[in-house]
Amino acid sequence: MNKILIAAGLILSMGCTLTVSVLAESSVPMGPVHTILDNATEVKHNASIYQWVRVNREVDRIVAAEGKLMKSLDAKNAASLKDAVKSLRSARLAHDSDKCVDAASSLVTIMNSIVK
Repeated sequence: MNKILIAAGLILSMGCTLTVSVLAESSVPMGPVHTILDNATEVKHNASIYQWVRVNREVDRIVAAEGKLMKSLDAKNAASLKDAVKSLRSARLAHDSDKCVDAASSLVTIMNSIVK
């Protein structure tokens, strides 16, 4: 009985170690990534129905998450993320729903490439 428990404990500890090592390899914090993806999706929806108060709030959340994420990105990804957020902010200020949808779509594409 004790040998079975020891073997099960060893297998579980090896599985946990493997999971921790896989998670440690990801240098991009996933919290800001999910925040940007979720809010970019909401920006696309709310801009298409002209809900500018909600768009403003979601873009502000994206900008805050971008600041947290910039520290962990390389120069190429950081520049593309910064440009995408800049275009989203300018589209928001212009109250241009088509540009907001396009900028949010490009932001989602950039975030998906960063995560991969």
